[in-house]
Amino acid sequence: MNKNDEEKKKFRQHVIDYGFFFGLVCLCVLVCVWALRGNKNDKSKEVPSLPEPTIVQEEPDVVVELDFVVDQAFKALKDARALRAKLEDAERRAITGQIEAERRARMPYEAMQAVVHITAYCDTVGNWDDEYYKAQGDSWQGSGCFVSDDGVIMTAGHVVEGADRSKVRLSTGEVIETTCAMLAENLDVGFLKIEFDEPTPYQEFDRDGVQLAERVFIFGHPFGEMNEFSVTSGIISNLNRDCEGFFGEFLMIQSDAASWPGNSGGPVLDEDGEIVGILVGSVVYQECLSYISPADPCLEWLEVFEAWLDTRIPDAETVGEEVESPST
Repeated sequence: MNKNDEEKKKFRQHVIDYGFFFGLVCLCVLVCVWALRGNKNDKSKEVPSLPEPTIVQEEPDVVVELDFVVDQAFKALKDARALRAKLEDAERRAITGQIEAERRARMPYEAMQAVVHITAYCDTVGNWDDEYYKAQGDSWQGSGCFVSDDGVIMTAGHVVEGADRSKVRLSTGEVIETTCAMLAENLDVGFLKIEFDEPTPYQEFDRDGVQLAERVFIFGHPFGEMNEFSVTSGIISNLNRDCEGFFGEFLMIQSDAASWPGNSGGPVLDEDGEIVGILVGSVVYQECLSYISPADPCLEWLEVFEAWLDTRIPDAETVGEEVESPST
């Protein structure tokens, strides 16, 4: 190899070495430039999002809104349950009110089954101790009602006073004669007992006490058979009417329910169909001024009569018998 070839070879090697070095430097420069531009681009992308501060600020709002929604949901559920309870209560009240209205509508029809028409007969002149009964002739009429299922009838005392026997007409039209009667001593109330094969329909007594202005019904037979089984209504006008002993020792109840001769002895019932008293009289020509013997003393005398029935001698003469006042 000559000298020129060696110089060319060295020159070529230098070019290669310098070229490699230059290329490596350029590559490093490019890498640095790319890295710098990449960091700049990343920072420019991160600046508009900046999630940390935004998230930190929004998280409490989201939690608060969620709690509010839950609270509103529970409140709505509570309100719905309360509304449902009110609706159920209103439905129960409506059903109860309807049942009560239907029961009260049936009451006069059911109560009338216990009402009786009484025709009293005086067969002996010796029983006419009073001018009133002499004016009546040998018979007179009145009303009454069953107060037990074994045929006990309560009426006004003056309906059976002075009578030897009484004929009782039931709501079915059946007529039964009886001589078993008793008069109270200090109250215008009397009782009859009939023998009947089946239990008789009867009315219970009001044990709670009637109230002023309470609605009541008078059952009976105004002017006798021509208007038998009638009913009138009114209110309680007075609870302590002093009739100066005309109807007995007790204070009377006053009502504006209409009554006439023939209604005497008829039951006076409240809206529940319970006996608040027995009609004993009214003011002449003032049919809306009726006097009623209160239930409590009538009930006491009923107990006396039932006790007397248990001890009396069968088939004994019992018409118009008067007994002493109960001790209560």
